[in-house]
Amino acid sequence: MLNDDQIGLLLQSARAVQSRAVAPYSQYKVGAALMAATGRIYTGMNIENATYSAVHAENLALYVALMTGETEFLGLVVVTNDANMPYPCGSCRQELSHHCKPDFGIIGANLTQRREQKTLGELLPDLFGADNLKT
Repeated sequence: MLNDDQIGLLLQSARAVQSRAVAPYSQYKVGAALMAATGRIYTGMNIENATYSAVHAENLALYVALMTGETEFLGLVVVTNDANMPYPCGSCRQELSHHCKPDFGIIGANLTQRREQKTLGELLPDLFGADNLKT
């Protein structure tokens, strides 16, 4: 799990990148910050387009980290300007499960700065992964 200093850095990074989110249709701007085991922080924001497909903030942060060679991750912070607690969608949870352990910490922070921490295993119980494909 992440310590308070790490959470603070991730919150600051996620809020900073959230301002660059491209959400002209939903107005739902999301920022995400992922900490690798090396201590490096990778950020992402959501990007919408006219076809209603979108790049999700969590996956963007993960893909940039993977692209640079990171393979182990400590935790993720997701922020929005909504009153509800933001957590990754089902698709993002599934993607994270291929690269992170079930005890991987995910922290949601809403517009009131309230935050909650859950594990990937709590958010995605009984996940489908590579082990399911082995015969």
